[in-house]
Amino acid sequence: MSSLELFAKIDPYYATKIADGLNFVEVKAGDVVINNGDAREFFYFVEKGCVEEHQNGQLRFTHGAGDYFGEEAFLAQGAQ
Repeated sequence: MSSLELFAKIDPYYATKIADGLNFVEVKAGDVVINNGDAREFFYFVEKGCVEEHQNGQLRFTHGAGDYFGEEAFLAQGAQ
């Protein structure tokens, strides 16, 4: 996680605590992570490689190593 800019300045003790609460999932090239219209329940981090975001068949954005997406779900859960 220290390679992710979001966590780069967090004390290693707290970074470990955060990491302990995460579920790590490896996806292969071409796998669909989330579909447009699905409930936004997760906060995703890209550790290596890239994730393409498509909308209506068009490439909208590419998330590379160190990027994240789905933060709206994380923030919404914290507000509850």
